[in-house]
Amino acid sequence: MDKRIRVTVCCGTACYVLGGSDLLDLGEKLPPELRSRVDVDGEPCLGLCKDSKAGARPFVKIDGAVLQGASISSVIDAVRSRAEILDRGALA
Repeated sequence: MDKRIRVTVCCGTACYVLGGSDLLDLGEKLPPELRSRVDVDGEPCLGLCKDSKAGARPFVKIDGAVLQGASISSVIDAVRSRAEILDRGALA
């Protein structure tokens, strides 16, 4: 059975305005082979803006790993990579 991948979108004001709102629709934009494996939710704020070294907004966490400057395509790429890792049984 495929392990679920959790995508958490920061919905703090800066992240939401800079693209987080679009990322909440990620589930509809995922390729069909990934849709059944991914849970997408939003958090009021991931608290990453306070760290100047955290990078660009919007922030997304994929199974806890932070992705900065997230876009639909970068999140899909990261989810695809995570799915490949899980399929190989590494770092599950």
